[in-house]
Amino acid sequence: MITTDTTTGSLSGPQIDRLRADFELDEDDLDDLVRDVFDERAAAVNNDGVQAQLAFLSAECQDETALRAWLADAFPGRAADTASPPPRHPER
Repeated sequence: MITTDTTTGSLSGPQIDRLRADFELDEDDLDDLVRDVFDERAAAVNNDGVQAQLAFLSAECQDETALRAWLADAFPGRAADTASPPPRHPER
């Protein structure tokens, strides 16, 4: 799940407040800019392959269980059944 964590930014609350006031910004003003930045980031991650994609998605989740649930929702029926061990093939 993608979260909005404003505590990890490099600007302090007062700096953000000044920018908002200086540019007379409201919550809708930056939608397109934020979308463009994330689109560029997503394109770079997607171009780096499955490992980069999973690493990116795992950074957005709290743990592997959450990522597995997210993937199961996105791709129903495609997850291997990890609850039971794989079938054993009899030795010949």
